[in-house]
Amino acid sequence: MGIILAGTGVGGLVWAPAIHAMNDSMGYRNALRLSGSLSGALIMAASTVLEWDPTTKARLALERLRQPKDRFWQVPLIDWRIAKTRTFTLQLLGSSLQSAAYYTPVFFFSTYARTLGFSSASGANFIAVNNACNAIGKIIIGLIADRYGRLNTLFATTAVSSIACFAFWLPSSLDDDNDTSRGLFITYSILYGLFASAFVSLFPTSLVELFGPAHFAGVNGALYMARGLATLVGTPTAGLLIRSSGNGQMPDSYWRTTLMVGCLLGGASIAVLWVTIDSKRRIGRI
Repeated sequence: MGIILAGTGVGGLVWAPAIHAMNDSMGYRNALRLSGSLSGALIMAASTVLEWDPTTKARLALERLRQPKDRFWQVPLIDWRIAKTRTFTLQLLGSSLQSAAYYTPVFFFSTYARTLGFSSASGANFIAVNNACNAIGKIIIGLIADRYGRLNTLFATTAVSSIACFAFWLPSSLDDDNDTSRGLFITYSILYGLFASAFVSLFPTSLVELFGPAHFAGVNGALYMARGLATLVGTPTAGLLIRSSGNGQMPDSYWRTTLMVGCLLGGASIAVLWVTIDSKRRIGRI
């Protein structure tokens, strides 16, 4: 999963400077149109190479023969016995909190970098660097998780990403020394890329571990829907906090947003830790 999802980091590494160049050459409206068209074409191209493994493909073909045609429209939902468990509730809470925070720094990396005196091109490069670290982190941390446990690693990486917000981004927004603020922000960009991104690759594997392969599709779909809704809340809220703290032109306009992101990730860490402890207790009883 780490290797596969590292592609999102590689894609972001390419897109950040490319979109900056498009904005400069054709304006943001045409840049949006072009990037949207390219994204649509790339997604369709990617979908053509997806295929079930031979065993699953044969099973699905057999099910289609045995079931009536109107079965196609009967979409299987999550098993409510699973949804009522404490483990599912904690995973829902943790993944929602993490998702509300996860994309916020990436959305504001460029604008925040400009408050520190970086150029708009340098601001786009911060997004590129973060995505490069994102790709590296998913692969390396995936290997660590295979050895030390997915839930253990999920907790550790989420906790580190929360601590990085308080230890580097928050001081960067409040320090009067511009050089110090820049150094803190560069450190934060690297650490956040390495550790926060691990949640994306470890989370699906933890669901298989907790709920089993048979329930993975339903549980994964429900939790990722919740993650999407949380993202719609988190990033706009961060924007409102920046506006309420100033005009967004100074670093100290962002301190409330840094606190929000750090606290959300801290809450996600606690939820993951609780799930990890519950899982170990359950294994101990078995």
